Amino acid sequence: MNNIKILFDNVWVFILLVPAIILALIPFFKLNKQSRHSKNRIPSLSFHILILILVTFVFSGVKIQKDNVISDENTIILVDVSDSSHNSKAKIDVYIENILEDYDYDKKIGIVVFGNECEYVSKLSSNAQKVLEDYKNYENDSFKKDATNIEEALYYSQSILGEKGGRIVLLTDGIETDGDGAITAARLINENIQIDAVYFDNDPIINEVQVNSLNVETPVSIGKDVNINVEIESKSNCIVKIKLYDNDSLITEQEAFIKNHNMIVTFVHKFEKGGEHCLKVSIETEKDTYFENNQYYSFINIIDDTRILIVDGTGSESSNLYNLIKDDYDVVRTQTSTVSTDLNELKKYSEIILMNASMKDLPNNFDDALEDYVAAGGNVLTTGGQNTYYYGDMLGTAFEDILPVEIEKNGDEPVGVMIVIDASGSMEDSWSGTSKKIDVAIQAAKESVNALNDKDYVGVIAFNSSANVIVPMTPCSQRESIISKIEGIKTATGTYYGPALDAAGDALIPFNKTEIKHIIFASDGEPVDGNTRYFDLVSSMYEDGITTSTVAIDPTFDSDILQRVATFGGGNFHSVTDASKLDDIMVEEVNSLQGEYFNEGEVIPRINRYTSAVQGVNSLPSINGYVGSTAKNKATIVLKANNDPLYAQWTYEKGNTSGGKVGSFMSDLSGNWTKEFMEDERGIRFIKNVITDLLSSTTIRTDMNVQFHRDNYKNIIEVKTPAVTGLGTVKASITYPNSETKIVDLKLTANNTYTAEIPNYGEEGLYKINIIKTIGSRETIEYSFTTFSYSIEYDAFYDNNENYDFINQLCKNSKGIVYTLEDDIFSNEIMYRTEIINPQITLLIMALVLFLGDIIIRKFSFKWISELLKKRKGDD
Repeated sequence: MNNIKILFDNVWVFILLVPAIILALIPFFKLNKQSRHSKNRIPSLSFHILILILVTFVFSGVKIQKDNVISDENTIILVDVSDSSHNSKAKIDVYIENILEDYDYDKKIGIVVFGNECEYVSKLSSNAQKVLEDYKNYENDSFKKDATNIEEALYYSQSILGEKGGRIVLLTDGIETDGDGAITAARLINENIQIDAVYFDNDPIINEVQVNSLNVETPVSIGKDVNINVEIESKSNCIVKIKLYDNDSLITEQEAFIKNHNMIVTFVHKFEKGGEHCLKVSIETEKDTYFENNQYYSFINIIDDTRILIVDGTGSESSNLYNLIKDDYDVVRTQTSTVSTDLNELKKYSEIILMNASMKDLPNNFDDALEDYVAAGGNVLTTGGQNTYYYGDMLGTAFEDILPVEIEKNGDEPVGVMIVIDASGSMEDSWSGTSKKIDVAIQAAKESVNALNDKDYVGVIAFNSSANVIVPMTPCSQRESIISKIEGIKTATGTYYGPALDAAGDALIPFNKTEIKHIIFASDGEPVDGNTRYFDLVSSMYEDGITTSTVAIDPTFDSDILQRVATFGGGNFHSVTDASKLDDIMVEEVNSLQGEYFNEGEVIPRINRYTSAVQGVNSLPSINGYVGSTAKNKATIVLKANNDPLYAQWTYEKGNTSGGKVGSFMSDLSGNWTKEFMEDERGIRFIKNVITDLLSSTTIRTDMNVQFHRDNYKNIIEVKTPAVTGLGTVKASITYPNSETKIVDLKLTANNTYTAEIPNYGEEGLYKINIIKTIGSRETIEYSFTTFSYSIEYDAFYDNNENYDFINQLCKNSKGIVYTLEDDIFSNEIMYRTEIINPQITLLIMALVLFLGDIIIRKFSFKWISELLKKRKGDD
């Protein structure tokens, strides 16, 4: 027997039905009687009224509530036998015995037990005594009870009940460690499953001590004291013996008095050698309930040798860098004239930093010794300045081979320049008592075009109240035509920056003839459009590799906006008060793009490739100069300044053998060009990252970011890296705590994101993971790790109120009930599952069919059945 109710969201809509029907009847009754009773009119009117009724039902939000009887459906008793419910087992057993001994119904009942897995221990039967006997006799020593996976248990029970569905009665302490039972309960409504529950709160644990975490304070250096912090939580006051292990060897132990709360115990330790260190802490105490949570794992990888040699090129280069890293590494400083050329001496250092060093100041054959050092696996960092690279006589030496950048000037690449000139009315004013400002600007633009090479490209935009493209991006080999068009620029009223920058972006963003793209924006006044969105525009273009410099012409106005445009655009700002200097300034801007060796002026470095050198850094402070260069083909350009490499790195290869890593920072680290950079936390983080990365024994981190997302026994590897779909693969080589190794394929699950689950995760200890990205014959490897200490099942510091709230929500999601121990979960009362049916789509389809029928009736002639019979009788 089913109860059916019709419900309305907006019952007041029916009030509108009466006037709607009256409006439909008025045209009908205005017809004469003969027309009114025609065979087309009456059916058409009937269809109109039915359509109005159906549409009214739709707008009223009509729904049909159907209460389906479930008291005659089968029931699964789902019993939580996980370790956390151990204290409740006796109460659960008594409860099951009570409800089954008095069971006297026709419907079938069965029992499933679950923890970290499920088992069907009592088959569905109407013989309750047999079901109870099977449950009492159940034994399985290998059954996994170290987790509570309610989600899996619900799906397992639903598979037993089958397509007809039924009822699941969950007996549990409410502790869920794996899966999501609440969401699963909501999904199972569609499978005709109702979930009820009986909650058993666990008896309070009086004696319990557990380890919550094990952390090593970083950075860690060989032979230096480091703090190792152990967090311990206790339910009572007790004495605990704490043991700390490094790679399974006991390194220290101590006793501590733990009070009734969280407590941090700190060990001070020196690591005498580098490499991988798997740390484990274990505790022993007389007052304890769970022993599974008495140990915890952590991991740290310590660089084998932290000795660094700094070669100071001028005698005043190294102070800032030395003070920055001296506490983290064993740092030795020397002058260029006294540095050793003995390879064995150089091998005593894991990294050599050459700061603004010139070959003429270094000993003879030092470059050859340094090349041998790198080939043998040593690491080198070079920094810029006006005393090194090309002007440090390194051209033609072994430095040409080992550095990731070309030492020659970078003037061979074509450049693309967009000159944007203010052509507002104020540009007609005279400047310095001589020529008009517009004439001076036109002459400067012409000189800039003449300074470009035939292989370069140039465009010109004049702006006032609108932006006019005078010259689209055109090869400079057509300079006569370009100059002729520039000479024809006319002024008009208005100074609107926005349209001009929009037009420049529209021209340069899709332009692909040059890698270097630059805007020179010159104006003699503040913008009147008042639209500061152009800061976002030039910033966005800067991210796309387009730089913007600005020129304030005769700056009798507030040029702050022009300065900010240059800052956001990664270019230079020039304030020109002398008309005779505008030519030089604009030509200088053009020349700086064509490989001028020293690039001085404020510029904000841009991250070009995300590697470990920029880990934890999203943006960088400005620098005031750098050495222009070109990166070699196999080098990784990590930072760019304008379109030049600012920091590049690679692994040096000699023949078929890979050597050490070499990084070249094209600005200085003395504070001359980098004062703000070296005082900013972002710049400091970058410098330390670079030094650590070059010291690292792992493959250079190019473009992979590895994270782990753990849900107790489920641990997902997530790798973010540029997509390799169709080109290669991303795999994980996993070494388990027992030394077993498995290879897992990662799948593309989102944009640039690859994921895989660690199979059979849950063995205590360290999991070493190599992420291997393969494209063609090239492999990139990122080393990572994760650990497993103990299941959340053994976290004894739970909240019974939270556990009950979870079970209550789970039942609500399935329209079920949380019963007390005194409630009769089986009764003679008829039980219903409410089902809501939405007929609105069906009603709309019916209205559409009637509408089409109305059209057919009015457009086509038809005969009544009586007419057809009368005609047939007449024919006979």
